[in-house]
Formats: sequence, C-alpha cells, structure tokens
Amino acid sequence: MSEDSIRVEYTDYALRRMRQRDILDEEVMLALRAPSSKHTHRRDGRSEVRQRMGKGFLLVIYRRDREAIVVINAMWD
Repeated sequence: MSEDSIRVEYTDYALRRMRQRDILDEEVMLALRAPSSKHTHRRDGRSEVRQRMGKGFLLVIYRRDREAIVVINAMWD
C-alpha cells in the first residue's frame, strides 16, 4: 500500500489471533506496505498479501473501503 495516509483497523478476531500467533502490528503493517509483497484479490471482496519475514511467510487477509484497510486475519503460512 503506497498510501501512508490510509488508516488501518483490526477486527477483534484479527487482534486475538495475532496475539495467539505472536504476530506484531509492525509485521502486519510491513506486509501491507512492502512493495515486494503480492496482493491477491479474492472473489469474496477480500484481499490477501504474503510477505517473507524472519519467521516464514506472513499471510494477511484484509478488506479495503474508502476510509480504511480492515485486517480480518493474519497468520504464519
């Protein structure tokens, strides 16, 4: 995501799963903004991005609207 001004929000589910999986907010933000990451648009209106991190690949599932990016889930892949 090249736009630094877009707000990023998290669902309660995403925050809970991130805590369980030891995923930091900074790691999710890097995955969303990293130019080397690949964004895939799904048929259900959600998008996903994978980014190589020290612990493996981080998969972030999100949806984007006019006001914000909403992180739905994040997991090590």
